[in-house]
Amino acid sequence: IGMICRSLMTFFFTPAYVRYFVKTGTTEAESPKKELLLNRFCNNLTAKIMDGLVGRPAQVILIFGGLSIAGIFYSSQLVLNNDVMSFLGEDTSVVKNINKVADRLAGSKVVYLTIQGNPGDFKRADALHRLNKIDGHVSSLEGIDTATSIADYLCLMNREMFGGGQEHFTIPDDDALIAQYLLFFHPGDLAPYVSSDYSQANIVLRNNLNNSTQFNQLMDRIRGILDSGQFGPLTYSLTGKAVLVSSAVDKIAVGQATSLGALSIMLFMIVAVMFVSLRCGLMVLAANLFHVAVLFGLMGWASIPLNVGTCMVAAITVGIGIDDTLHLMIRYNRELKQLKNENKAIRRTLQAELPPVLVTSLGLAAGFFILSFSSFVPVQQFGQLSALVILLAALADLILTPVLLAMIRLITLWELLGMKLRTELMQKSRLFQGLTHWQVKKLILISRLIEYKAGHMVLREGKTGDSMYVVIEGELKVSKKLHDQRATLSRLTAGDVFGEIALIIKGTRTADVEAVTDTKVLAIDWESLEKIQRFSPYLASRLYLNIARILGEHLGNTITQLEHI
Repeated sequence: IGMICRSLMTFFFTPAYVRYFVKTGTTEAESPKKELLLNRFCNNLTAKIMDGLVGRPAQVILIFGGLSIAGIFYSSQLVLNNDVMSFLGEDTSVVKNINKVADRLAGSKVVYLTIQGNPGDFKRADALHRLNKIDGHVSSLEGIDTATSIADYLCLMNREMFGGGQEHFTIPDDDALIAQYLLFFHPGDLAPYVSSDYSQANIVLRNNLNNSTQFNQLMDRIRGILDSGQFGPLTYSLTGKAVLVSSAVDKIAVGQATSLGALSIMLFMIVAVMFVSLRCGLMVLAANLFHVAVLFGLMGWASIPLNVGTCMVAAITVGIGIDDTLHLMIRYNRELKQLKNENKAIRRTLQAELPPVLVTSLGLAAGFFILSFSSFVPVQQFGQLSALVILLAALADLILTPVLLAMIRLITLWELLGMKLRTELMQKSRLFQGLTHWQVKKLILISRLIEYKAGHMVLREGKTGDSMYVVIEGELKVSKKLHDQRATLSRLTAGDVFGEIALIIKGTRTADVEAVTDTKVLAIDWESLEKIQRFSPYLASRLYLNIARILGEHLGNTITQLEHI
């Protein structure tokens, strides 16, 4: 509901407010005087990021990777805790009173260890002796305040019947005597400890462990004792409200892992499809899971438990952080098309996006930090951790994301879908031989596509060059000056290649190439080939093979012409 309301406010209220209450438009003379301090700060910060960090990708990745590994290591010390008393704080009167009672009385948390048998088993001496032995072993465990069973009642009865000597505090070996002792007890007194047909017996365990992790460890030790075989084959169960609540706490960890896993998969798939690149998907995961690793590591190091409040931090902050990451990627893609240079595009992207990223991150962090003034501990921890992680996410977006962006070439799905390739281009072009429509589109988008108006001179005879060209759209005319007259040698249409020799040997052009109609040509030089190889190795290998074929054909034609001279 909050997100829907925010969207409605953004779409309808904000434009109206800006229209009537925000003064816009300044003269060129006034604009330097009114330049905001934030813009100057962001420009300086952009320069430092570009000059000091983007140029050192290995060091940046090593630092962020090291912090992530440290976070993963300390996250192994993360504890689960869903105890209500710990949510109120140790200084509250309620917690103090409960702790005072716990110091004087047996534990308030009750666990039932139920031993299964056959009807009448727990009227017989052998079964009761085994029950008494289990009772003794379990009661000796650290964390157990008391352990009570029907065996304790029978031992007490036997001792009093024989004069109160402690040596008689044991289970009688005579089944008939045991049956007589049981007649002294009201059925309601025995109901918590044994079933009416004496086929099941309960050992009632009391403890005061509020920490869910410690409680689960105690239950695991009890199971280890019962499964050790020292009491023979046993069928048992551990149950009770405390066990169920503690088991539910384990679901927090499972739910956290499940939600993060599902979120990561969805995020990877959406970005990989949106930008048509698995590397893009991995890059976004790396940038947006960094602060999650640091978060869990910090919680493990500082002994902050995973509870109903803190379990939501990771998923929420990933959702917030991805927003800035996608803004940066889309802006970078747009700038790269115009500037044709990765570093310039990243610098322009940071200059444009750094102010809103900083403002929104600081605003969100401040908003979440207000929750730290709550008297409810999970809400305090949620607010503090959320504020910290939002700032970490902004740090990753402004430092790690630009470094990773410089290592990939972005192409959006809508660009590929929107590009139309003529059938004759695919059929005729020797450069695109063996490539699919998608690969050709990707090649065109990551290369230098140049548009010329009709009448523009693309190449001039006698001028030097180092690029070859492929006609994507339009028609061009190839002409050469012969005997003081310009003769048309050929016409070039979609798929034709020209200027290929300059790619290998930089030299003067041997003919003029003029655009007859509005034309689009793909310019390929060694720098663009190296970029294609870096961003798409398979595509580059196919391209090298086709270029080699084109140059081989050109060489063969030249040799044939020389033979006929």
